[in-house]
Amino acid sequence: MTVSVFFFCWAWIHNPESRFLYATYSTDFALRDSMRCRDLIASKWYQTNWNNRFAIRVDADTKAFFANNCSGFRSCSSPRAATTGQRADFLVCDDILKIEEGDSDVAREEVNQWFDQVMATRGSDPRTARFIVVQQRLHPCDLAGHLLEGGDFEHFFVPMEFESHRRCTTSIGWQDPRTKDGELAWPD
Repeated sequence: MTVSVFFFCWAWIHNPESRFLYATYSTDFALRDSMRCRDLIASKWYQTNWNNRFAIRVDADTKAFFANNCSGFRSCSSPRAATTGQRADFLVCDDILKIEEGDSDVAREEVNQWFDQVMATRGSDPRTARFIVVQQRLHPCDLAGHLLEGGDFEHFFVPMEFESHRRCTTSIGWQDPRTKDGELAWPD
């Protein structure tokens, strides 16, 4: 929810002209997250606080694609759906491979190839396009492994059980706040 729904809503508060392509392994889940995002934007709370920043265009408001009056949009897809013709500032992949397909060489290669040939070419400006991949690691050669092998991505990871020797610190200053080995990310 943090990335697939809330991030879009937050970004438009600051930069309503931002354009997003969002993909997950299932078109149904992509549509679900798109509707959640739209519902949050339409909520009384959001409108009370930020309705002066932008408005959803009534002529561009569907489950799979919605746009605002500042030229920003959110389009959702899956690796098996077409994304040609659209370019975005943020290209987000969330659980792009089914858990059941994590051990399948064919499925992993299909997703990695789709990313390289389709998603990676959809940035509005190749120099400034931002790619975000959210997933649980399924295999060393899954999409995250494939991208990390190329070396151009920062790996932000939060293991369920903390391991001090693998503490994650990012280039923007975030650091895993846990201190004791074995401490859980979500104790509940």
